[in-house]
Amino acid sequence: MGNYINDKGYICYVRSGYSMSHTHGANSATAELHKREFEEIANNVADGKLQQIMPVIEKTTHQIVNEYGRTVWASLIRELVGALETDVHSQVNVGFDGLREVFYGEKCQKYISDSIMKTLLNELSKIRTK
Repeated sequence: MGNYINDKGYICYVRSGYSMSHTHGANSATAELHKREFEEIANNVADGKLQQIMPVIEKTTHQIVNEYGRTVWASLIRELVGALETDVHSQVNVGFDGLREVFYGEKCQKYISDSIMKTLLNELSKIRTK
């Protein structure tokens, strides 16, 4: 199928190799003229239809792309929140497990008990001097 751009800038398609019947001109010059006229009419009809449909295609494509983008974005956010939630829970568990070892450790217990005793002795010494 051949194509060309007409004087209006539209791409026109022409089926190559077809010939006109004898009723559309007795000589080759008339037949060629009729052939060009039919081609122009067919191309004008196709161009008109394309002009009508292109705004609809552009609008629909824009809507489809936007909706797809929103769907993908929402899905990515759900996956990210799920991953973050799992990570936060893991970090908190590790933190509390580490604190358990600190609080139940011998050094921590000795430090806390020594601090309590020191404070008690200070308070008791205040009572005796009064």
